[in-house]
Amino acid sequence: MRKPIQNKNEAWVRVPNRGDFELNYLIKNIEEALREKDNFSPKLYSEIYDDFSHVHCEICWGVIANRAPEVADNSGYYADHTWVCQQCYTMFVVPERYLDAVASLERIATPA
Repeated sequence: MRKPIQNKNEAWVRVPNRGDFELNYLIKNIEEALREKDNFSPKLYSEIYDDFSHVHCEICWGVIANRAPEVADNSGYYADHTWVCQQCYTMFVVPERYLDAVASLERIATPA
């Protein structure tokens, strides 16, 4: 998943198993999710919603839904209508210094 290019001079990073992101966009998403850091609890999608729709991870925009695991995560961390997938929670929410995790990501060329 890629965010539309707004500035060709912006740095881009690759989040393993999640996609390529403009660095400032990724940091903004992480900081938004961190507002709920103390309130997150692990949840199955079906514990919150009983429909066949879906939600997105606040950080990587990955899909969380009642679907087969190869199509979407069926659980994540939930707090007040904010979802974070398990991978992003472990990589960016749990560490005290999330910017260290961001700094360790592979830098990539700006997508064409």
